Amino acid sequence: MDPLSVASGVAGLVTLADVVISRTYNTIIACKHASEDSRKLLREVQALAGILQGLSSLESKVGATALQSHIPAAQILSCQQTLQHIREKLEKSDPKEDGISLFQRAKRTLKWPLSASDTEKYMSEMERHKATFDLALSVDTLDTILFSQQAREKIDVKIDKVAQALKKLCKIENTKEERRILELIGAGDADEIYRSNLKLHQHGTGEWFLEEHKPFSTWLTTPCSKLWVHGIPGAGKTILSALAISKIAESVSPTHGVVFYYCSHRDKQSRTLTGILRCLAGQLARQNKTCMSLLEGQVELHEHTSAQTWMRNDDQLDIMLRKMIRQFSSLSLVMDGVDECHEPTVVTDTLATLASENPGVRIVIFSRKEPEMEPFLESYTQISIAAESEDLRLYVPAQIEARSRLRKLRIKDPNVKDEIMETLVNGADGM
Repeated sequence: MDPLSVASGVAGLVTLADVVISRTYNTIIACKHASEDSRKLLREVQALAGILQGLSSLESKVGATALQSHIPAAQILSCQQTLQHIREKLEKSDPKEDGISLFQRAKRTLKWPLSASDTEKYMSEMERHKATFDLALSVDTLDTILFSQQAREKIDVKIDKVAQALKKLCKIENTKEERRILELIGAGDADEIYRSNLKLHQHGTGEWFLEEHKPFSTWLTTPCSKLWVHGIPGAGKTILSALAISKIAESVSPTHGVVFYYCSHRDKQSRTLTGILRCLAGQLARQNKTCMSLLEGQVELHEHTSAQTWMRNDDQLDIMLRKMIRQFSSLSLVMDGVDECHEPTVVTDTLATLASENPGVRIVIFSRKEPEMEPFLESYTQISIAAESEDLRLYVPAQIEARSRLRKLRIKDPNVKDEIMETLVNGADGM
């Protein structure tokens, strides 16, 4: 299953809805004074689950990409939050919970755990979610999807022809030399890693990070702002960095540059300050003709030597990078995995100094919260990924559903799914 597809987000909602249905049904059976509203709520969740199942089937027919434009990621997150809130309310009323007295257990079997106002609120939210998802199942939407697919296929053919023509034109204009220089300096070293990480993104997750009025959104619109996103290994920092790059790239222009880099423990070269500075300089050269001229001039200056030794000199690379940065009115710099570098303090100090001494540069660093890095980043706004569990509550049920479809996981009992979800979510410190 394509991790980027909206269906993976919907699949997670299907599993979560099944869990809520099971808990609601069990609570109604156990509760001696369950109101009629409790049964209405059960029917609403069952109706939503049916629509979600229909979306999963539609995805298999028209493809996840076509469906995605009709279901915003924020809507998936909103539905997940509603179902999760209901689930948590019902969980607190479970008479089988360990560590409570006999009196408390008896009390829980007498009273429906949701107030009338809560039940009304959740039913209203269910209506809104059903309306949104039901729209994606409508005939009009299906026609639009099919038409869009046909139109996109025609556009793709045209774009491919234009791209082929441009490649021939580039050869005539001697841009082959520019490509050689960019390859020499390693301008594209981070590109493939970025694309790979973006493909691993679970649709619907990361919305909390991109929301308006949150630290990243503020960083994105504030010149010279500085942000440090930290968390334990596996918390999801690298995936969030890919989302950040995608968001920032929307604002790239001749006057606003965007550069990024990934330090990986799997690649020794990627963990050196030299490799970082070279890649950043190459990326700027790709975005600005003056920067390209600066790079070409440096290469030509050392053509008489057997090797471009300046490319292994951090001081010379730093000087050239600063010249390039001055060609932009503003620059966004994204760094992931600084803690993985051979000398994380040196890299952190260099990047922090580069950002503080160049007006218009805003920087966001993704890493573990290492004590030795803190003195260089103490003025940065900080985000702890471990504080967020929304992504896990979408990711875990989606993976359960995906593995169930592939017959890698065989669980029919929603209560078992519920237990697995809670164990994984509560036992993890981030993603």
